[in-house]
Amino acid sequence: MSLRGARVHDDDDDDFYGVGSTETQKLLLKEQDATIRGLAASVQRVQGMALLVNEELSAQNRLIDDIDENVDRTDSKMKGLHRKLTLLANDRDSGKYCVIACLLIVLAILIFLVLG
Repeated sequence: MSLRGARVHDDDDDDFYGVGSTETQKLLLKEQDATIRGLAASVQRVQGMALLVNEELSAQNRLIDDIDENVDRTDSKMKGLHRKLTLLANDRDSGKYCVIACLLIVLAILIFLVLG
């Protein structure tokens, strides 16, 4: 019989690797439980921070929407004022010509009265 591929069972090896010892397994389970509790606490903190960030983003979105509405209203008012100023400038040009014509008529009357 060949021992070449045969595996020899040794209880000391089991204890060394922690397979055979229930105390070692219990200790490992306690360590894993503590690690999991720590991870759970970390996850809860991250969840709390995520909720706070979500609330802040919602508030910021509302502010941005309000600003957007105000900008739209102001833009509309500015366009209306621009139109009115353009009309006023055009009216002034025609008003200037009217004033010049009236002044020329008054000048002609004065010249006629002075010379005549």
